[in-house]
Amino acid sequence: MDGEQQWEKDFGLMEDPLSVGDGSSPYIYNNKVIFVWDHAGASKIFAIDKHTGNLICQKDRDEDYTWASPIVVNVNGQAQVLVAGNKRSVGYNATDGNEIWHIDGLSSSVIPSPVFDGTNAFFMSGQKNGWIQAINLIGAHGDLNDSESELWIHDQHSSYVPSPLLLNGKLYFLRESRAQISCIDAKSGSSYYDAIRPKGMMGTYSSPVAANGYIYILDNRGLCSIIEEGTSFKLIQQNKLEDTFDTSPAIAGNHLILKGYNFLYCISQ
Repeated sequence: MDGEQQWEKDFGLMEDPLSVGDGSSPYIYNNKVIFVWDHAGASKIFAIDKHTGNLICQKDRDEDYTWASPIVVNVNGQAQVLVAGNKRSVGYNATDGNEIWHIDGLSSSVIPSPVFDGTNAFFMSGQKNGWIQAINLIGAHGDLNDSESELWIHDQHSSYVPSPLLLNGKLYFLRESRAQISCIDAKSGSSYYDAIRPKGMMGTYSSPVAANGYIYILDNRGLCSIIEEGTSFKLIQQNKLEDTFDTSPAIAGNHLILKGYNFLYCISQ
């Protein structure tokens, strides 16, 4: 907290002919920092000690470019690292890094992070032939292709950059990188409403967030739409900030924190 650097870790030279760079955020689990490094070279997943930066373990990944951030979830008392992929989506053992299961991936340029409801995980991509996979992780092991673990697939209007929002048995997501919201039943994959664009909203890289029964969608021009949670689309309010936004809103207690190109904002009562 005094601002003194504790350690740094160099993963080497990233092979990046697209000149896009990393997009995957690190994930802290217990004493580990988990980082996915997918690129045009030798892709890997690393776990390093959060106190020292020393390598704990690393595993090779048969992947090219992905930008999805991993998440760690608890499946029947076992911590798993869930990673979405172009070629394969994978669940790793969070203790030793060994692969627990895999399933065919999501096409190209996977960016959204997976979400998990305690039983089922949802993986998404939205470039070209984007789609959503719902996978039951209870007892999932080995190759899950053509197994009962794959619950359903949704192949319309999925998200390219923004991650989905899982809330009270419903999955909300934006179409490609547009501020057009869809809502489907997480259990069955059936649609409640599809790709509705709140008035005046344009493109967005920001993921939807939720608080107190409302969903917040922020577009790149600073227009925020507040939508009531539920199976039908209901726009409650729109507010505008004169700034440009690519990042997702963060909620801390009663505060909504927004990072624009020009300013950092905190909005509260």
